[in-house]
Amino acid sequence: RLNNRTSPKSVWRTIRSMNGKGGGSKGAPTHLSEQNTPITDKLHIANTLGDKFSQNSSSSNCSDAFSAHRAKLEQNPLNFKSSNFENYNTVFSLNELQISLSKSHNSAPGPDGIHYELLKHLPSQSLELLLDIFNYIWTSGSLPSLWKEATVIPIAKPGKDSTDPANYHPISLTSCLCQTIERMINDRLVWFLESNNLLTRYNVDFAKDVVLLITQSASNLISVMPFCLAYLIWRRPGKPPGKMVILKISSILD
Repeated sequence: RLNNRTSPKSVWRTIRSMNGKGGGSKGAPTHLSEQNTPITDKLHIANTLGDKFSQNSSSSNCSDAFSAHRAKLEQNPLNFKSSNFENYNTVFSLNELQISLSKSHNSAPGPDGIHYELLKHLPSQSLELLLDIFNYIWTSGSLPSLWKEATVIPIAKPGKDSTDPANYHPISLTSCLCQTIERMINDRLVWFLESNNLLTRYNVDFAKDVVLLITQSASNLISVMPFCLAYLIWRRPGKPPGKMVILKISSILD
């Protein structure tokens, strides 16, 4: 935390981190090569890497047997009725916001440029205002469009040819505000599942990871809430989570 006793070195390190200029990265590639054709234009480089990342995460990489099995399972309708007055649908408290911020790390900000250091140093009145904004988003289901965007940084795989687009993996910097409410939602879902004994010792860690994955991937955090519960509750008691549960969850994320 920054205060009047913080060294200048630590202050500048924090400033560089807030600007997304932390050490350890060699920066974006200056040129690529595809089919023996050099690519030097920045926009062309960005589009080439974007196409490669999209291909790597595409469902077209799944086997025909897997795709057919998933399509069959996705035809089964879910019957999950909600009055929206359940405990897990109530507005968030200031304590939940403060716990979420305490779990954050000083990572680089997303496209909105708002850093965790700023959020952690907000006065009490500003925190109350931020909580009101979060609760409006939670109750209205209206997610800011900027929260659906990310600054994608390509990281070269060590020991690989840095001119090959296939030798990069993406790091996505998303809004720290969005990450904060995601942790609040994730904590509440895990609390509900654990307090109602809906998790066994076999799948408690798995479920926590899956809930976090869904809240980070869904374009509308509010509408995905009942689906998170429906998918995680649908399991065999006393057994580890099976392929069916994973397949049903993946249908949300596609």
